[in-house]
Amino acid sequence: VGQEDEPGRFLNALLVARIPLFFFQAVQASLLPQLSGLAGSGRYGELWATLRRLLALVASIGAVAVAGAAVLGPWVVEMAFGGEFAVGRRDMVLLTTSSGVLMLVLALAQALIACRSQARVALAWVVGVAAFPVAVALFDDLFLRVEMGLIATVSVTALIMSVMLVRRLRHESAGPAG
Repeated sequence: VGQEDEPGRFLNALLVARIPLFFFQAVQASLLPQLSGLAGSGRYGELWATLRRLLALVASIGAVAVAGAAVLGPWVVEMAFGGEFAVGRRDMVLLTTSSGVLMLVLALAQALIACRSQARVALAWVVGVAAFPVAVALFDDLFLRVEMGLIATVSVTALIMSVMLVRRLRHESAGPAG
């Protein structure tokens, strides 16, 4: 496989690794109205409980997807796109890990948006994206650099959104001062 085929190999592997994310979008479509309804009626404890259950479910799905990618990922890519696009197990595990964490980020973003914190979502993404070049600079292997950059981006974003959401929910739960 020549250097010119590397982007195709990477994108095909990423497409397979993103399959759980495609299914999550169906869940995500109903998430914002539900969370917004809870936030709009001041039921922040219920919103937090709902979100915790969702995050546990998403983390479980992500873990199963990573295990599936470890066992079947390279085979699926090869069967779907041909032997010239084969990738290793490590690549599939890392790409699927980034997809799993991305699902967590999307759920956290929905909760922040429901709490009228769209600017916080944008800020978290800006900081997360800033982690990408830092992670890329730490590795030599082309695929590993990008894979670790993706994982760093979504992990930093998830951490920041989590902190922002906890603070926002504590503030909302405390009610108006006075």
